[in-house]
Amino acid sequence: MAIAKHLSAAVMVCGFAGSYFLVSNILDRGPPVHYLEATAKETEAQQGGPVEIHFRVYRYKNCEALDIQRTLTDADGEDHAIANYTFSKGKGLGFEDYDRTITIPKEAVTGPATYQVRIKYACNFINHIGWPIVVWSPKVNITITPAPVVLEIPLPDLTGKD
Repeated sequence: MAIAKHLSAAVMVCGFAGSYFLVSNILDRGPPVHYLEATAKETEAQQGGPVEIHFRVYRYKNCEALDIQRTLTDADGEDHAIANYTFSKGKGLGFEDYDRTITIPKEAVTGPATYQVRIKYACNFINHIGWPIVVWSPKVNITITPAPVVLEIPLPDLTGKD
C-alpha cells in the first residue's frame, strides 16, 4: 500500500511537471529579437547592383532560425527573393548593429521599392513542432535605378582576312 501511495505521488508530480512544461512552452511567444532600425546606407541602387542595409536590433534570447526570407518588392509590386547576402556572427544578448549587403535583382522594375526580412524562430519544443515565432524587420525604402546600358559595337576586321 505504501508503494502505491509513492507511485501515485510520483505520477502526479510527473503530470504536473509535464503540464507545466507544455503550458510554459505554449505561452512563450515573445520574439527573441526586436528590430529597432533598418535603413539603406544609400537611398538609390542600380538594377543588378549592391545596396548595404544597416540593422539595429535588441536580442532578448538566442533561438534557432528555422526559416529566413529576404524579399525586395519593386515598383510594380512584384516580390523578388534575395538569395545572396552577408551574414553576421553576433549571437550575444543585448543591442547589436550589423550591415547586410544585398544585390538588387536585374529584373526588378525601376522606381520605389522596399526590402524586408522575415525570420521564423524556434525557441522551444512547441515552436519546433509547427508554431514558430515570426519576426519581421521594418521595411527599408530603396529607389531602384536603371542599370547602365552596355553597347557592344562590332569592330571591322582590318586584317584583310575574310
